[in-house]
Amino acid sequence: MAAIPKAWQELMDQQGISSIRQLAKVADLPDHSAINRVIMKGTSTSEENMIKVARALKVSVEELYRITSGVAARPLTMPAGTEKLSERQKNAVAEIIRTMIEEKEYVEMFVDKKTGDPAESVQEKIPARAMSAQEQHELAARRRLFPGESDRRAGGGEKPR
Repeated sequence: MAAIPKAWQELMDQQGISSIRQLAKVADLPDHSAINRVIMKGTSTSEENMIKVARALKVSVEELYRITSGVAARPLTMPAGTEKLSERQKNAVAEIIRTMIEEKEYVEMFVDKKTGDPAESVQEKIPARAMSAQEQHELAARRRLFPGESDRRAGGGEKPR
């Protein structure tokens, strides 16, 4: 049987919990398998389960996410009412989120890993990337709808008074 990762074992030891099965019982989970996968394989489970486990271990949910994934953040949960969106709208929101993630990951490549500071000027380090045909089409459409807006954002043109 594989050993429980050190960070999890320390949290469990602090509460006198000796096994994953016992943790599941203390956390009032119906089955230990979901939390076992989280602890042993770093997979995800429902936020509700993470909240129960955090309470049992007397730590924040963010701390559990940090030791599981290395990031002290909860996964994004969509607000109530999103079920009313059309499939096209849901795909658009998902695409925006994917773009934000890709941009963040790309910018993080230029961060000094020791200090966490941007490596000199991030904007100077990021090479220009060629736009896809779809991106070119969307940019052209935005320029038609909002003449002058993209020029101002890019640093050209006059700023509004």
